[in-house]
Amino acid sequence: QYGRTPRVKDFLATCHIPHYHLSSEGRVRSGNLCNGLRNTALQFMRSHPGNFTGGVVHFANTDRVYSASVFEKMRQVKRVGIWPTLLAGEEFKCNPLMLNTFNSPHKYPVNVGSAGFSSSALLDSTITLPISISDTAAVSLLIDQLVSSVEEIEVVSCDGRFIWFIPFF
Repeated sequence: QYGRTPRVKDFLATCHIPHYHLSSEGRVRSGNLCNGLRNTALQFMRSHPGNFTGGVVHFANTDRVYSASVFEKMRQVKRVGIWPTLLAGEEFKCNPLMLNTFNSPHKYPVNVGSAGFSSSALLDSTITLPISISDTAAVSLLIDQLVSSVEEIEVVSCDGRFIWFIPFF
């Protein structure tokens, strides 16, 4: 039902980290396809809740380069964790209270590669991401629905040496 692309499957097998690699198998056909895939992941989690308690969910993107150590850092997240993604242009300030310092229309303008979410918090929610909004808007929506104040956002790291944004043109 949920297919995998062979190249990504083979790569993930070499990483030795717990993961699920899902595909929408063509069910997501319009709008922000990434948000559609994230909804597929949330639906999968809700269909198999026993497999996801106590973990952290990170919606990985193919235009990111990941240091293996970021996955160890992610394990620390209790509800919502953030960290900088180099070259993403998000002007991450390390202080969550300073997140909206560059006039973003989003409450929490965090790059999708810069956030991790408690699987239990996601399972306790009914969140689905509109396919009509951007990735940054979707992450902002997730954060806003999972925390009651900015003080609940955990800064996992400030050194920015874990994830790099590499745009494909």
